[in-house]
Amino acid sequence: MSAVIETFVLKSPVLQLERRDLNLKDPTLLNPANANPLIMGEFLEFSSTAGATKQAIRASGSYLCWAFFAEKGRSDTQALGKAPVLYMGHYEADTLIFKATGLTHACKLMVDDVTYGGKTLSGLAIHGGGADEVVGRVIRLPANNGSKLRFMQLMV
Repeated sequence: MSAVIETFVLKSPVLQLERRDLNLKDPTLLNPANANPLIMGEFLEFSSTAGATKQAIRASGSYLCWAFFAEKGRSDTQALGKAPVLYMGHYEADTLIFKATGLTHACKLMVDDVTYGGKTLSGLAIHGGGADEVVGRVIRLPANNGSKLRFMQLMV
């Protein structure tokens, strides 16, 4: 049996957070046998083509987005076809899903495509200064945090 890798860990459990289940445009992303399944700590946003149904997709960084908060392969999420996310409230977390290039202490973060485990995921990267949403700031660099990026989420 292989060891479980924690890709996303909350570090501020006493803060009030609201969790919400989002309908997925592609619920097969919850199946661990999918070629590129959702992994805890990825970011989701509402699809601009979903209309009134408000279906979530992997975030591109251009819109309001939320961290996916469920272990890969959970049968309850697969049965419902919904993705639990950290919807409202601030939090501090460690993540493995990020681009390390250019990161400095307190720099602004955005959501972007990142490569982790040979797969393209929706993770954190340094903000490029454009119109993309600022989702957080770096609190601790990976070199000082066991290769994990610690960030403070700033979106509400």
